[in-house]
Amino acid sequence: MDLKEFVKQLSEEERRSLLLYAVSKGCTSRDLNLSPSYLYLLKKGQRRITDTVMEKILKYLTVYDFFEWARSSVWLERRPDAAEVRGSNPRGPTTLLDLSCYILSYY
Repeated sequence: MDLKEFVKQLSEEERRSLLLYAVSKGCTSRDLNLSPSYLYLLKKGQRRITDTVMEKILKYLTVYDFFEWARSSVWLERRPDAAEVRGSNPRGPTTLLDLSCYILSYY
């Protein structure tokens, strides 16, 4: 699974949570190559966070930051749906071990 596939699996709620987390870590509109007004609209939920913007956010965050976000979010607490249990329609790692293997495969 590459970064683009991973980003496509994130829900809008998870995207917004990651954006707000990155901003709290000091990420600015300049870091994401966005205008300040567009970043404001993204933070307020008035615009959808695109895959391209999400990739920039993930590239801004360190692995430690991503793990910290994942531990504090509902993302890791989500239960797999019936399709995931059967092995089809995977929507991403559901345990910290799966997540760590996925992240470390990039390094």
